[in-house]
Amino acid sequence: MWFIMSEERELFSIMVTSGTEEKLIALATITNGAIAMDYDVHIFLAFWGTHAFRKGAPDHFPVSIEGQPYEELMRKNMKEKGLGNWRAALKKAKESGNVKIIACSNMIPLFDIPEDDFSDLVDEISGIASYIEAATKAKANILI
Repeated sequence: MWFIMSEERELFSIMVTSGTEEKLIALATITNGAIAMDYDVHIFLAFWGTHAFRKGAPDHFPVSIEGQPYEELMRKNMKEKGLGNWRAALKKAKESGNVKIIACSNMIPLFDIPEDDFSDLVDEISGIASYIEAATKAKANILI
């Protein structure tokens, strides 16, 4: 298994294929919620989701097309209310609970990503089998 689960904790699995701002905020929010509910969390990064976890990636990304009419309001309210950003919230989740983030090894040749180009949030690089293993054992499995 990719990390040692305690006897009491169940697994929550998330596949991240999007790198838009609101999807990354959703990832951080769901991860923190799962940790608060005493789940172990397995996050598997693929496609556009990998780019947000590269070294030097910005803290903020474009929003999706459907979110564009609300982007200015969202960013204004986040700043005014001191909500921080998705990366800080995800770091907090990793510090307070059992969260494992895996980047898909197939994305390295697809996007010419050097293996050492992932941020310290990423715990390892592995193939789809690690996601399937976690997803089949998980109490809940979602796609972002």
